[in-house]
Amino acid sequence: MQAEAQSQFRKYQSTPLLKGTIRAFTFASKILPIWLMKISAFFIIPIFIVLNHKNFKYIMMNFSHIHPESGLIKRALSAYRVFLNYSFYLIDLFFLSHDAKRLKTYKIEISGEEYLDNLIKENSGFILLTLHMGNWEIASAVLSKKNVKSHVVYSPDSEGTIEYNRRALRKIFHVRDIPLNKGNFFSIRLLNTLRERGVVAFQGDRLMGDSGVEVKFFGRNALFPKGPVALGMVSGVPILPVFCTMKGFKEYVLSIEKPYYIETFPNRDETIRRALEDIVKIFERYVLQYAEQWYTFMPFWKNNET
Repeated sequence: MQAEAQSQFRKYQSTPLLKGTIRAFTFASKILPIWLMKISAFFIIPIFIVLNHKNFKYIMMNFSHIHPESGLIKRALSAYRVFLNYSFYLIDLFFLSHDAKRLKTYKIEISGEEYLDNLIKENSGFILLTLHMGNWEIASAVLSKKNVKSHVVYSPDSEGTIEYNRRALRKIFHVRDIPLNKGNFFSIRLLNTLRERGVVAFQGDRLMGDSGVEVKFFGRNALFPKGPVALGMVSGVPILPVFCTMKGFKEYVLSIEKPYYIETFPNRDETIRRALEDIVKIFERYVLQYAEQWYTFMPFWKNNET
């Protein structure tokens, strides 16, 4: 699994033309109705697919493992919907980054809220683990309403304007972010955050400099980051799997799973591997159900690049 999608679009997004286009979209998202922007996505996405044809092929390859019974046409349609849903995520991101009050126009159902409330009552830190799926930024915004001191661990986007909107959205909801940059001592910062009863949020399917651990995923080996589990092991805090998926126009479902408490074994590597195997089983359920909202634009399985 690659740490980041090698997109053809990334070759051109630093050019003045595309930088200007993204900035224009940022401005447009402040004044245009969101329904109009989402309708326009149906016409724009085919252009992005042409520019990212390799990534389109990689998504189809991933679907052959998630839904091996699906044919070529069905996998192609699913790959198109991945691009489309990702565009909807970006539109919501840009739209919400202008004003916190805009979130009130969204309908967000919460499943398993009692698990979150119980951890908050315990007044201890915990690790929030999600996937690159749906709209994880909305999940952070919902947590902020619970007065949870949350910190999002992220790898900065190669396009500064998109990253600016992500950070703007986190800022208006009082969500702090911790970039995974070399030399910023983020491991110590994360551990201190948990010890101060804070919440640290990770995407559990992004290596982001992590060497990873091979775990069976839909029957084949795939690399998953060991950092979140290692941090949970050292800090002694539970891991709370959370997933925010799109249900409809301005509608999301925030699914909160039962907290996972890491069982320790004499061997550190075995402790991490066994915990990852348990957590990846949860990931597998959500990817199977919401595969078209799983934004993985690279070959995810080992030896699956050809």
